[in-house]
Order: sequence, then C-alpha cells, then structure tokens
Amino acid sequence: MSNPIDLSQSCSICNSHRLKAVLTLENIAASANAVYHNRDEAKRAPKGHLKLVQCQECGFMENIAFDFHLVAYQDYAFSLNHSPLFQKHLDFLVSHLQNNYQIRNAKILEIGCGDAHVLYTIVKATDSKGIGYEPSFAKRNLSLPDDFSDYVAIFSEYYSEFALHKDVDLVLCRFVLEHIPNPLSFLQSINRTLRKGEKNPLVVFEVPYIENSLSRERFYQFIYEHCNYFSPKSLVKLFERSGFEVLETLRCFEKGAFQLICARLKSVDSKPYPCTEASLFGENSSNSQQWKEWQQKIAALNAVGIWTAGNPAVVFYHLLEQPKQIRCFIDMNPEKQGNFMAVSGLPILSPEQAIEQGITAVIVGNATYDLEVLKMIKEYGYPFEVIV
Repeated sequence: MSNPIDLSQSCSICNSHRLKAVLTLENIAASANAVYHNRDEAKRAPKGHLKLVQCQECGFMENIAFDFHLVAYQDYAFSLNHSPLFQKHLDFLVSHLQNNYQIRNAKILEIGCGDAHVLYTIVKATDSKGIGYEPSFAKRNLSLPDDFSDYVAIFSEYYSEFALHKDVDLVLCRFVLEHIPNPLSFLQSINRTLRKGEKNPLVVFEVPYIENSLSRERFYQFIYEHCNYFSPKSLVKLFERSGFEVLETLRCFEKGAFQLICARLKSVDSKPYPCTEASLFGENSSNSQQWKEWQQKIAALNAVGIWTAGNPAVVFYHLLEQPKQIRCFIDMNPEKQGNFMAVSGLPILSPEQAIEQGITAVIVGNATYDLEVLKMIKEYGYPFEVIV
C-alpha cells in the first residue's frame, strides 16, 4: 500500500496552501527516453513513483515524489523530427518568431536543444547564429547537415547560470521546464544572467498543455520525467515572479497539445499579463471500463506492437498491466530502433522490422499522433490492424 500524499507544503509557484492530491502511479519507468542497448540493461532501468499534487489557486501540478537522480539524460534520445505534424509546428514557430518578434540576424541560445534540429532550422531560416546546451549531444550518433557548424555551436553539458551567454537576442527553451524540480529558481537564474547584459532578449519557452493530460482518457500522459505540469495561469505567474514581463501565451501544435510563452525582462513600465485559466483536475470518473475494453481487444490477438517508443507509451503499457500479446514498441526514429524500452525490455523496431517479427496489430501509444499514425499506416500499406 502506498503512503498518503503529504499536502502540508505550499505551491511552488504561488505559495498557496490549497493543494489537492490528484493521481498516484507507482513503479513506472523513470526515464523511458533513455537509450538501452540490451534487454537486461533495459529491465534494470530505474523506476519511480508519481504522486501528483495540484494547486487549486493557480493550477500548477507537481510530482512531490520526484527524484532527479533516477532520470538519465546523458544517454537520451528524444526527437520528433520524423513526424510531419512536428515539422508543420516547426514551420509555425519559425514564422511566429520572424513575423511577430523580428528575429533575424540574431544570436540565439537554446537551453536543452536535444539533437539541435530545431535550433539549426530556426537560425538558418533567420540568418542567425545559434548556441545550444544539451548534455546528451556528444553521445549521440547524429547525422548532422554539412553546414551545421556554420550556424550552431553545441556545448554537451547542462545549462548553468555561469555558462549562459548574457548578450543574446533570443533565449529558447523547449520541453525542458517540465523536467526541472525547482522551475522558479531556474527562471530566476536566467533572469539574473540576462540582466548583466546590455540587451533585453526575447525569452520563449514551450511546455505541454496541461488540459491534454487532465483528460481522463489520457492520464497515461502523466510521466515520471515530467515533475511539473503548467496551467496557463501558473505559467504566467511563474514568469512574472521570476522577473519577466509576459508578452503572450498561446496554444499550438496538434489538438493544442503545446503551450508557448513569450517574455522579456520586466521593467518599471511592465504590466501584469491577464490570464486566469487554472485548468484544475476535476472529479473524474474512473475509466477502468475503457482499459478493460483495450485489454479484451489485445487478449484476442497474438502479436501486438505499441506505436511510439516514448514516455506516454511506456506508461500506457504499464497501465495495461503488461499483456503478453504486446511484443514490441514501434518508432520511426532510427536512434531508437534496435534498442530496448525501459523496464519492460521489449525491443524497439521499425514498422518493417515489426512486420518481419509477425506483428499484426498496433495500438497508438500517444493519442496526440493517432491521426498521423493512421495516415502513415494507410499510405505505406502496413498490414496492421489498428486498435483504438
């Protein structure tokens, strides 16, 4: 039996004591995007507990059982570059920065740049220069464009307050903030460094939109690596408390799955940004019937694969109670293919390899991409039954 969730602390963003326990998941993979090269290593992957508490004032949600040391970022593969949906989103991001904030011939810094595909794309499209910080970069066997070094310099290390280049025109940080145990301290350190420079750069952060995860049918999207979940109100509150003036917030990507916030250093003339959406976790009814239906469909089949080898998919598999009919995970990212998923030890295959292994049906492990996966299966003629 799990220990009860401690509600005696205050919200990390707004200091409210109106906290509510909303979800507990135990012994889930701590780092599903870590690359495991053999099955035994994958099965020994660290596990952690998810104990989510939500502030009833600002909507901020955090995992109070989070242990940063369980998460591996040094040998890590997370890329959406093989998704047409993501490429469309990247086009939007480039256009938005150019047209709304006149980002051209700029010096751009990205904190947590991953494989640097987004940074490279933005700096090349805007005739700019890029600097990226990413601890996993040096260990990844990436196929980089021939002119990559003409546009981007990468430091294969974690961001630190002393490493941040203060005289930049744009600070970009995408899908990192939800991994940071103390986001207020993190943003305050960025603010202190930028104030030492002569510019007031644009600061752009992108995080998952909490409403997508609050839907009960998608609560498998609460994953261990994400110790924070931001409502629009809590995100604005966080930036303003950190010394920034919020310029805009907007939902973007497929089905509004992401949220973008743009800000600059706060000045004496800055005004609070109007945002009241707290996105509170409601009194949701159990969706056990839905899981039973999926389990029944899978039990009637012989060989099933979960399409997408990422965090939501590994939690999805955990919640399905690891049926023996599921034989593999399928992913379009070559970095992941040939490796093994954390905890389960199941292989990660390409669609073609899955067919060779006798996989006859797939279940989409991340509902954000369900239409894209269905379209891809149809266009390529993959002989998979799709379980929805």
